[in-house]
Amino acid sequence: MSLHIIPPERYPEVIGRIAPECCGAVYPLSVAKGIQSGSIFADDSRKTVLVRHCCGFAFLFGNAGETELSEIAEMMRNPAPFRRFLLLTEDRQTADRYAPQRGFVQERRLFFRYDGAAEIPAPPEAAEITAAILPQLAGSITPAFSWTEGEQFLKNGKGYCIIQDGQPAAWAFSAAVSDREMDIGVETASAYRRRGLAAKAVRAMIAYTLAQGKQPVWACHAGNTASRRLAEALCFRQCGECITVRYERRKA
Repeated sequence: MSLHIIPPERYPEVIGRIAPECCGAVYPLSVAKGIQSGSIFADDSRKTVLVRHCCGFAFLFGNAGETELSEIAEMMRNPAPFRRFLLLTEDRQTADRYAPQRGFVQERRLFFRYDGAAEIPAPPEAAEITAAILPQLAGSITPAFSWTEGEQFLKNGKGYCIIQDGQPAAWAFSAAVSDREMDIGVETASAYRRRGLAAKAVRAMIAYTLAQGKQPVWACHAGNTASRRLAEALCFRQCGECITVRYERRKA
């Protein structure tokens, strides 16, 4: 293989290869700095670096050749130990290298930065996500999606929820964390949607992120109109987009 997994003690060697202004940079930087779990691969010369976040996002840095791209294709087909492998790239040529191959799907992902007031008050009804609340969060977008362990999230991340009828109804949390940014994940339980609860949880996360001296960021699938509208309503402004490439195994 051209790409070899490198041990965590050598992650600092590749931090300089991660473009801090690329779309979604908070994810590979979080892995490289040991804040969240993931894997880093590199060739012997470190000219090509691949960073996989535990949520399944993967970022490629450097000029990958056919050998490296073929190895990445195999990772997409067999994403273990993580649940999936979603390659995020701003390079159309890289994405198009997979287009002729059966089963590979291209989509678009949008990225936003917070452009509101430098300081905002956290809504008083927003409760911090604690060890007791964490197991009660159920859905597709929860801290468990981005953090391999609850202890890791409670130590290195943050989250707030809105309690209704004695249970979490909406929540927002740090899906990825770097020394510069905090990506906010958000979800509302199906029984409590269209009540503005998610916005309250997000405002608490914005206030926390700003207090940490970091930039709140947001991202969503280009087709997720509800997420995009919520982001814009909360003063997030689109700052870029990338192409995502994934392998979709066809049912027999």
